[in-house]
Amino acid sequence: MPFLWNKKSKPSDPEEADSAFIGQGTVLSGKVVSTKPLVVDGTIHGNVDCSSIVIVGETGVIIGEIHSPLARISGRIYGNIHTPKNASLLGSANVQGDIFTGSLHIEPSVIFNGRCHIPQNVSSMTKEEVEKAATGAA
Repeated sequence: MPFLWNKKSKPSDPEEADSAFIGQGTVLSGKVVSTKPLVVDGTIHGNVDCSSIVIVGETGVIIGEIHSPLARISGRIYGNIHTPKNASLLGSANVQGDIFTGSLHIEPSVIFNGRCHIPQNVSSMTKEEVEKAATGAA
């Protein structure tokens, strides 16, 4: 599967139509930064910083933290998830880490080993404020 879509391999889901894509079999090491929706079906060894939605497919793996307004996880995450708006853990998702979010949806089949933090006004918090709350800093 290609690293980036070509016209024939582009998905039909409108949410994924104008996305950065890391295909199955692709392994990236280092920080990944995206201003567009990020779809991960491969593996990332490093933190993800996305100003849109992060979508981790069933074959996707992220070993690092996710910082994004929204996340839809069906794959494996080994690290914390920071999503001020919403995190959805779906199907065969396996999350080993804490989640800091404004709202959380977890399907019954999901494995989640960590803590969930939903501060009262997290949706209006900046990334730095969420991180400060996560570490318990004054």
